[in-house]
Amino acid sequence: MDLIQLNKKIFQGRVHSKQRKVLFLFIILALAILSVFILLQLKESKELKKDEQIKKKLIEEKSKDDEENKSQDQKKNKQLIRLKKKYPDMVGWVEIKGTDFSYPVMQSGKKNHHEDDSEFYLNRNVYGEVSATGTPFLDSRCDIDSDELIIYGHNMTGKTHFGFLQNYRDEEFYKKHKMICFTKVGGMEEKYDILSVLVTDIYSDCFKNTDAYNDEEYKSFIEEIINRSLYQCDIADEVKTNMKKDSVEEFFHKYQLITLATCRTGEGRDARLLVIGCRERTIGPSAQK
Repeated sequence: MDLIQLNKKIFQGRVHSKQRKVLFLFIILALAILSVFILLQLKESKELKKDEQIKKKLIEEKSKDDEENKSQDQKKNKQLIRLKKKYPDMVGWVEIKGTDFSYPVMQSGKKNHHEDDSEFYLNRNVYGEVSATGTPFLDSRCDIDSDELIIYGHNMTGKTHFGFLQNYRDEEFYKKHKMICFTKVGGMEEKYDILSVLVTDIYSDCFKNTDAYNDEEYKSFIEEIINRSLYQCDIADEVKTNMKKDSVEEFFHKYQLITLATCRTGEGRDARLLVIGCRERTIGPSAQK
């Protein structure tokens, strides 16, 4: 073997050695990434399981009642008052009948309720413990009689938690589940017909104000959420009819909205999905604001 061939063989050996090292490092990196992914999935699965156990316990606590002669609303009212004594930040309970979507709603950012942290429950369970699933919570700017009640929750894997709302991208699913029920602590269950399903972002007008400051602003806001819905909801025609026949002043505060808001995984950090329901206010002082 001459010198040139020897040098060529040595060079090829070095190249192959480098290639093997690169391949080895790539495999190590891939395994590391896979391990992290599996650990995160296991952690999320554990959190979801714990969240379901807490939810089950809360529902059991909520269902306890000794007085058979009470109406359903009276029983639920008493149940939530009892729960609030144990969980002081609870303001109500949200559910979609005929599904597993049933959750307590907390609120912070108010006096004596984690005043300095309006998103306390974003990553905490009802006990205040750190939790990846968090607990649905009402926007700190809202009062229970605000024009719009905004409730936030995480979009979890497998359409669990507020990830359930992703089902509403499908109009056929909406046709089977057209109503959101919300019971405030100390109040009766209130039913909100789903008015709009919106794909938007954190800069949406839906998040800007929880109360309209004038009649024109209120009317234009409701027009916008109807027009931007992924599909037309049944109640939209009735609301639009009232909008036309009522004077602007008469229509002002006529409806209270409830907005369930969650993120849109894979569509951007700021992307949001909103399911918005409405109910006509009862005539009386609360209707007049």
